[in-house]
Amino acid sequence: MDELTEMKASEKKLVQFEYKNAYLKTVENAHQTKYYSLKVWELFSLPLAFGLITLFIFAIWSYQKRIMKPLRPQIG
Repeated sequence: MDELTEMKASEKKLVQFEYKNAYLKTVENAHQTKYYSLKVWELFSLPLAFGLITLFIFAIWSYQKRIMKPLRPQIG
């Protein structure tokens, strides 16, 4: 199967499409997007994980700051 040919099997029939060179880039882009693009979860999972870790660290810091406030005069 060359780059200009796309085959689709449907039931017992085989349909073959041949594209002109002018359409090749459009067809290839559509194929790449459909089969090899990132899913929404894959796209946002890393920023979401970093955001949750940052939120966790901020919560711990805020809690520690609140606990240490009454002890500030004794320490300093």
